Amino acid sequence: MGLTPPRIKPRPSIYVAPPGLALAPAQLEAIRHGQWESFLPPGPARPSLALQDLRPDPAWGRVLGQRFERELARTRQRLLKLDRRHHRDLAAQVLGHDPERLRQDLFPLDKPQERILPGLFWLRDAPLLDRMLAALAGPAMTHILEAL
Repeated sequence: MGLTPPRIKPRPSIYVAPPGLALAPAQLEAIRHGQWESFLPPGPARPSLALQDLRPDPAWGRVLGQRFERELARTRQRLLKLDRRHHRDLAAQVLGHDPERLRQDLFPLDKPQERILPGLFWLRDAPLLDRMLAALAGPAMTHILEAL
C-alpha cells in the first residue's frame, strides 16, 4: 500500500503511591504479580518447612503408613497457603504497607492506575501535578510519586 508504518515510542508512566512507601520502580512488576517473596530478606523460615522431615513409622503397617502420607500431603498443601500469608506479612514490614492493598491501589483491575483513575484527580492536586511534571522532565520512563 506504500504506507510508512508509525514509529512506536514508549511513553513514560507515573504511579502515585501512599506516603512512606519504600518501593523502587524496578519492584513494580513484583507488586503487580503478587510476588511477595521478592521483598523478603534471605532465608526466612516458612511454615511449610516445619513438616519436612516427618515420615511414617514402618511399625505402623502399610495401610496406616499410606493414610499418614496422604494426610501429610494434604497438610503440606494447606501449609503452602500459610507460606503465602507469611510472605505477605514480611513484605508488609519491608514495604511499610500491606502489599496486597498496595497492588490493588497501583494496579486496579490488574491494569496500571493511570488507565483507571480520571484525570481530574491529578488536576485537583497542584503540588502533585508539579511533581509529576518535574519527574517527566527527567530521562527515566517509570516514576513513583508519593501522595501527600
